Amino acid sequence: MAKKILLCVTTLICASVSGFCQEKKEPNFIQYVVQPEVEIGKTTDFYVRFATKPDSIWSETDQINGLILTDGLSRIVGKVNESNFIDENGKKKSYFNFYTYAKPEKLGKIDFPVLTMKVKGKEYKTRPFSIHVVQQLTVGADAIKLALTSDKAVYSLKDTIVISLYEYSRFITITRKKNKAKKGSLTGKDNEIRISGETTLDDIAGIRGLESYVAKNFELVDFDWDATGNRKSIENINGTSYVKTKVFTAGLVAKNKGEFKIEPSEFEYEVYKSNTDYFSKFEPQDNGRYKVTDKGATQLQVKSQAIEFKVK
Repeated sequence: MAKKILLCVTTLICASVSGFCQEKKEPNFIQYVVQPEVEIGKTTDFYVRFATKPDSIWSETDQINGLILTDGLSRIVGKVNESNFIDENGKKKSYFNFYTYAKPEKLGKIDFPVLTMKVKGKEYKTRPFSIHVVQQLTVGADAIKLALTSDKAVYSLKDTIVISLYEYSRFITITRKKNKAKKGSLTGKDNEIRISGETTLDDIAGIRGLESYVAKNFELVDFDWDATGNRKSIENINGTSYVKTKVFTAGLVAKNKGEFKIEPSEFEYEVYKSNTDYFSKFEPQDNGRYKVTDKGATQLQVKSQAIEFKVK
């Protein structure tokens, strides 16, 4: 019998300015999202991400060998969270996930069981997934990467320009410090979109002067900001797994033709190797309250590339 040969074609998207290549594959309908490397005995966030709301979910086991889950896999279907977002093409979509805590109890590689979900009679399964448990982690200077992107390089005057900022991290428990920008307000087209109060567009994007630049040159027609940072996925960059989080996506329409440049995004990060380290920053006081410190955190300064595009 002749053997059938399956040819698998993948596409590599390379961003030379940011120094990494991202392998583009078929979308994951169901995916584990867990920090790729964790320390033994310390808790970490545990997500399962879904491309659509599942009708049912099952696994051969409720727990994962080597991990202690606060909520077992059998409880997923009853604890699916939903939020709305705007994708890279400017289309409104929904995001679904399950969230709990996991605590590794053995060193080495931990393989995750296959999860199967059923949606409208069709079944979707998780791809092979594993994490590594070590005695102690270190936070390197390249633990976090920022990628500022546009969906095209050249636009027509009436086109919607989609700008996105993505965060790629080796650690799942991180916080971005806001830039100390003044209070401001940015009103979108037809007064449909408002960003006001303490949080400005400069704060969200990590780009000083972005708010005034956008107001001068564009109409803001759509804006999606993952304020909670819960819309995560796992992405492979140059053979290394990262936790990917979309910081924001903005839909802009240029007021005039010309060449435009969005300056780099820059944030100061606090990186925690585990939830255990994160909660160690809260020191109990005699009055029953807690003092917030920077204990357990590694400070990193991270900057993206700039982007340029034309409107003809």
